[in-house]
Amino acid sequence: MTSVYTKPTDRNNLLRPTSYQPPGLFKGLPRSQLLWVRRIASTDYLYEEASAQMVDKFLSKGYNASSLEGHRQEVRSIPRQQLLKKSGFKSNKSLRTPFISSFDSNSLAYKKIILKYWGMLSTDPKHGQLFQNPSLFSYRRGRSGGECGS
Repeated sequence: MTSVYTKPTDRNNLLRPTSYQPPGLFKGLPRSQLLWVRRIASTDYLYEEASAQMVDKFLSKGYNASSLEGHRQEVRSIPRQQLLKKSGFKSNKSLRTPFISSFDSNSLAYKKIILKYWGMLSTDPKHGQLFQNPSLFSYRRGRSGGECGS
C-alpha cells in the first residue's frame, strides 16, 4: 500500500488565495494537489485520509471550503488507474496564438478587451487567418524588487 508521506519538519507552503498571482492559479491549485494525492494513495481509504489533510492545509490558508469539497468529490470519482495512465494529450499549439505579457493588476481587463474585439481581428483581410481562434493568454514572471536595481 502506498500513502502520501510528509516529513515531520514539512510546513504548509501553499500559496494564500490573497497573494498576487493570476486568478486561474487559485482555481487549479487545489484540484491539481488532490489529483496528486489520488495518484499516490493506493486505496480509497488512504485517499480519504490524505485528501482530508490536504483540504485542511488549504483551509488554513484561507481557501473556500465548498469549492475544496467540490474538488475533493470530483477527484474521488476519477479511478486511480485512469490517473496513472499516460495521457493521450494532443497539442493544439498551431490553433491558438499566444498572448504573453507580465502579470499586473490590469491583466484581466486587457484580456477582456482583447476578447471583446476578437471578431475584428479575425475578419481583418490581411492577418485575419492568423486570428481565427482566440489567443491563449499566459503570463511571464515580472521583475522582482532585487532585479530592478537602483
